[in-house]
Amino acid sequence: MLLLWLLTRGTLASTPVPATFQYMWVVRGTGTRSVEYSMLSQLRSFPLLPLLEVTDVNFFPAYATPLRRYFGTLLVDLPYYLLDYSNKHRDDVAALHSHYPNPATFFTSFTQWINIPVASGRLSPAPDYSVQLRVLQQLQTHFSRVAARLLLPPSEITQIPVSDSSYTNLIAGIPRGSIILLDAPFVLGNENVVAFNVREMANRAIQRGHEVYILNAFDPEARGHNFGPYFSFQNHLNGFGDLATEHRWPAPGGGGAPTGVIRYYDFDRFTISVFRGPGGYAQAVTNLTSSSLWQNHAAHRHNCRVCTEVASALHSLSPAYWKQFRIEHYVTSIFNETRSRYANVRSAEDLDPDGHDTIVRQSHIP
Repeated sequence: MLLLWLLTRGTLASTPVPATFQYMWVVRGTGTRSVEYSMLSQLRSFPLLPLLEVTDVNFFPAYATPLRRYFGTLLVDLPYYLLDYSNKHRDDVAALHSHYPNPATFFTSFTQWINIPVASGRLSPAPDYSVQLRVLQQLQTHFSRVAARLLLPPSEITQIPVSDSSYTNLIAGIPRGSIILLDAPFVLGNENVVAFNVREMANRAIQRGHEVYILNAFDPEARGHNFGPYFSFQNHLNGFGDLATEHRWPAPGGGGAPTGVIRYYDFDRFTISVFRGPGGYAQAVTNLTSSSLWQNHAAHRHNCRVCTEVASALHSLSPAYWKQFRIEHYVTSIFNETRSRYANVRSAEDLDPDGHDTIVRQSHIP
């Protein structure tokens, strides 16, 4: 019953729009030939806040320089959590970890490229957030602001003593105004627990005067739902962020979408729709542009550069193009569509009825 009250409390009365609407793009520095690197100048018109995951130190300055130039402020993280689950970045991150077992050493070695260092942790059924606190305590004299990235536990934090107590110590032990990034490693099928932990942890951090963001509450598969806007609005957070439809755990050996598959973000339903072309991208494009979803998004295309290209048949048929299309359409949707909805709804349920229904249904309360 408590969970239902937490979920519906904001729907019974007017819910004020958060003071800020901020989208945090989690981008991985995987090389200067990557699609993400080539897109930096295209995305510079959006007031996003970038969080750079360093997977290879050799490419770090090449990414950090334009990110800082285009967006002003750059958060930087060493994503050692990628060591704990199968993915194609594991070997590179292992090499990084061997050189910088203490992340504070990395951050203090590259202060000229970092605005806000991010102390993160590892996947665990009972995360101990004292790891982040120890790192941040070493950095406070080197940086004016710091951030802690906390992988949410797989069960309610109040039922995990080490996580609960170490979280209390963390938010009390870092400077007021620090950034707390609540990162949901696995959302699909666990939405109600994520909802509980976001509310519980956010409330406590906000009371301490910290900024709070929800990260990666979006599994960008065909069945996945983007809960980031919902959780951010519901809990009056500073914003939300994700990998902009990229997979958190890309399969070893590539793991990209097969040729002829277009993943298109439906900003009305906060989901991914998949369009396949057995004969390649030409057929997949036809399936996309002849769909009712594409027709319903006609107004969006006037302000979406890549959607205009596709509508005008100026697109290419390369996998790289469709990766860029997917990411840029998503970011455009966040700023042009979701931000507008923030200003025109009174509750998180109004913002995302499907997401709200999913969480309430999972609570097993009639």
